[in-house]
Amino acid sequence: MPVYEVEPREGVGPVRLGASRDDVRAAVPDPPEPFQKGALQRYEVDAFDRLGLHVHYAGDMPAVDFVEAFPADGVRFTLGGVDLFGSPAAEVVAGLAEQYAVAEEEE
Repeated sequence: MPVYEVEPREGVGPVRLGASRDDVRAAVPDPPEPFQKGALQRYEVDAFDRLGLHVHYAGDMPAVDFVEAFPADGVRFTLGGVDLFGSPAAEVVAGLAEQYAVAEEEE
């Protein structure tokens, strides 16, 4: 089971912010299924749905702008060792609050 660490301002798992499309496709073990997410979006998004990743590109030369992560069978996403999708929200917030400044806006 792949475990992808979310690294703020760095990337998610093998996907690094600022990386080229070719670098992403070489680093991620599955082939992407590119799609146009919005009419105003300059580049297609690389969808790695089996791995729970959508990679967005921006810039003059397509470079990773941001990464969407979502639950996928057999994949875990962690931040500071906290399982982001496999734990109840209260446990995620409590675990992250031990390591990071967390501001709760509502209970």
